Amino acid sequence: MLWFILISWLLFLNTETTLIQEDLPPAMIECLKTFDDRITTHQAAVHKFCWDFFNWENNSNYTNSIRPKIYEYVIRLLSPFFTMKPLGITKSIRKEYRLLTDREREDFHKAVRMLKQDTSVPPNKYDALADLHTFAVSPSAHKGPSFPGWHRIFLVLFEMAIKEMVPGVILPYWDSTLDSNMMIPEQSVMFSEHFAGNNMGYVTTGPYRDFIGPNTGPLHRNISGSGAAISAEYAAKILSQTRTKDITYPTADDANCLEEAHNDVHDWIGGQMGEIDTSADDPLFYVHHAFIDYLWSLFRMSQKDKGINPEFDYPRTAYGEHHPLIDMKPFGYFRNIHGYSDYWTDHVYSYEYSPFCTPDQPTCKSKWLKCDTKNWRCISQHMPFQADIEKSIPNDFLIDGEQNLDLWCFVTVQIFYGTFADHLNPSYNEPDMLEFGHLNKKQLKHHECQQKDQNKIDIYVGSNGVSYSGQYLDFVVMDKNNPFATSRLNIAISNKDNSSSHISAHDSCGRLCSPLCLVIGSKLPKYKPCTGMLLHKNSSPDYCKKVTLDNTDVNYKSLPFIKFYCDKFGAILNEQNTKE
Repeated sequence: MLWFILISWLLFLNTETTLIQEDLPPAMIECLKTFDDRITTHQAAVHKFCWDFFNWENNSNYTNSIRPKIYEYVIRLLSPFFTMKPLGITKSIRKEYRLLTDREREDFHKAVRMLKQDTSVPPNKYDALADLHTFAVSPSAHKGPSFPGWHRIFLVLFEMAIKEMVPGVILPYWDSTLDSNMMIPEQSVMFSEHFAGNNMGYVTTGPYRDFIGPNTGPLHRNISGSGAAISAEYAAKILSQTRTKDITYPTADDANCLEEAHNDVHDWIGGQMGEIDTSADDPLFYVHHAFIDYLWSLFRMSQKDKGINPEFDYPRTAYGEHHPLIDMKPFGYFRNIHGYSDYWTDHVYSYEYSPFCTPDQPTCKSKWLKCDTKNWRCISQHMPFQADIEKSIPNDFLIDGEQNLDLWCFVTVQIFYGTFADHLNPSYNEPDMLEFGHLNKKQLKHHECQQKDQNKIDIYVGSNGVSYSGQYLDFVVMDKNNPFATSRLNIAISNKDNSSSHISAHDSCGRLCSPLCLVIGSKLPKYKPCTGMLLHKNSSPDYCKKVTLDNTDVNYKSLPFIKFYCDKFGAILNEQNTKE
């Protein structure tokens, strides 16, 4: 009888596994295929773009609604513009953040803080506006030609809100090309207490140090997890295009797509800024988007010089929520085409040009900027010296808006870092007999990546909810001088029955790592190439252990469920040639 019970129990373990490997959703595969022949952005950035697109199209956890009190607030702020006629008001002049006077900068910070403290619109006016930037409320805000117009009106809405707090306040724009040209952009003065505050971990310095998101906890950032500041070359490529379809999704090439340039900065900052639904929780959102709008304004000026009327250059390929005549949700009386009107820059606001320097004018007119006389362009000053602090990534453990550790479990992941492609390292012999594909020239460019520490590199591993809204991110530091470095860490996924998650890894240069999943039931531990897609069923501590504040340490005795091979040159595992 005892033997019968034991055998039955073992059969149960073999048939009722905790984690089941799955294929990627067809929509995700299709999105990734569109980038196969034009890899000019980081692999990790492409991966994240496609997941965001998948979530945007398929997330069913939201409803298309807005609370009445917030809607009344939005309509009140925008109603003066419904007629699209001159109002007889003084136009706002938006300046680069570092060109503001000390008083102008303090007024801007004061106005934003006052919005956060004003609870007359629940939960407060700042969060009420931020909640408009979500999957549910604003379906035409991303992934299409309505992107620049929707955000143009959203910025006007925010500008009107801060002017109610501090009359005459200036909404600045953050030209991140001034940081991109620095040796280490992460050390820009933008991330000092005088501007946006620290860029790693919980924001504990600067004007927003006490900000708490309504669903995401304290404001936090994770700079350099992926993405990058917009380079001057990237901006110039966008401005060199002719038609709006050449710079908007889905018809633009990624090398000159305005929305993708914008995505890179969101990914670069990380934290709340790194996710669409929470990005507006960080005030950096507004100054970043003001720069995207500034670039679009320059592009439209160039169109006029070429005899093209930008008001009527809405791409004809637009469909669904991006159709020009569809209502621009949630802005009431406007349609998508109204975002393309010259009315906004003719009568509501305009831009002061971003700073530049020349041999005849070798200064950048700001104590926060300096002239790079080698290339004759302005770059940001560095932050004052700060001692290095231990880097950590805050995670909020939110699933579908609910913060609850009981809804999560930890999967053990093992990372390998080295040179695995046989044509790059012929002497490499991996026991699993893996074969890595050759790299093309564009992929090899990923190796050209400046690092603050030339001896170490960060490997980021994260989970993304497929059947739920939730993310988790962590990292390990690897020794670049070690020919075959390895480490482990825990990654949290949903432990709800039948919940699907995707786990991926990339280095701080944006190179993706290749996943291999444990073959359940193999006599000796065996791994095979997989997608990183996992279906959770029947919780078991062997492969997905309960998340508590006491069990965050990695168990080095247990088998990792997923291994990631991170090639120094970005080579990806060639699944077709992998020998079983």
